[in-house]
Amino acid sequence: MPYDYAVHSDLLVYWTGKDIDLEYDRKWPEKDKSDTRGKPELEQAYHERLFSILKYGLWATKPQEEPDDSQIGHVCFTELRLSLCRRHARQYGRLGIGVKRSFLFERGGRPVTYYAQEARFSPHDQFLQSCRAHMATEGLRHLRHFLKPMNSSDSLNYDWYAESEWRIVVAQKATEFVSYEEADKVAKQYVNSTDPHRSKFRYWVPLDGWLSCIIYPSVTLKARAWEDAGIRNEINRIKTARNHANRVERGNMPVEMDLDLCRNF
Repeated sequence: MPYDYAVHSDLLVYWTGKDIDLEYDRKWPEKDKSDTRGKPELEQAYHERLFSILKYGLWATKPQEEPDDSQIGHVCFTELRLSLCRRHARQYGRLGIGVKRSFLFERGGRPVTYYAQEARFSPHDQFLQSCRAHMATEGLRHLRHFLKPMNSSDSLNYDWYAESEWRIVVAQKATEFVSYEEADKVAKQYVNSTDPHRSKFRYWVPLDGWLSCIIYPSVTLKARAWEDAGIRNEINRIKTARNHANRVERGNMPVEMDLDLCRNF
C-alpha cells in the first residue's frame, strides 16, 4: 500500500495564539462561531503572529521542566483530525500552521511517547523506568521531552493522550534552527514585544516547502491575509524555494481555511 494511504494523517498542525485570545477575546469558546469582527487589536495581533511565523519560523520554547538557563527548546504539533481542532484551539490558540510529517522527520521530530504518571502505575512501566535511567546522562537529558504523561492531572481522563502530539526537540544549535542572537533586529523586536513569552523563547524553526496548510481564526482574518502582499510574498518564497527536496511540494501552495470550516472535516 502506498504511504499516501497510511491510516495516520500526513498533516501535523502547530497551534498558537492563546496569549492573544486571553488578552483580547478570552470568551470566544462560549460562542458557536470563531468571529473576530469588531476586535481590531485581536486581528492585528494574529496578523502579526502569522507574518512573523512565515518570515522567521515556528517558536521552539523552553519546556516547563527546564531551568531558565537551559537552551533546550521544543515545538509541539498535533495529529488530530481537523474536525476536532476547535477543542485544541481553545487550549493553545486559534492560528494553525500545518506541515507534512517530513518537516518533522528532517529535524529529528517524532511522536511523543505517553505514559501513565500515577504512582500506582509507574513502577510497573519498565520502558519508562529504563528511559528515565538512560536519559539521566547529561548528553541525553533533552530526550526526556519526547516523553509525556497521558493526563494533565491525577484523574484518568487521558486529556493529553487525546492530543496525539508530535515534537521537535532542539538541544543544540543546528543549521535547521535560528537562535535569538542570529536573528535580525525586527525579529528580535517581535520576540521582545511578546513578553512574558520572551523568557521562554529559544529558537526559530523556519518553515520550508513542507508547509501544507494555514488555519485562520476567522473568515475575516483569512480575507485580510489574502489581501496582504507581505504574507503572500512570504508564502510564495517558502513554497517556491528551489532547494526543497520534494518536487511535488515545491510550488504547491498551502490550503488556507478558517477554524469554523474545519469542523466539517
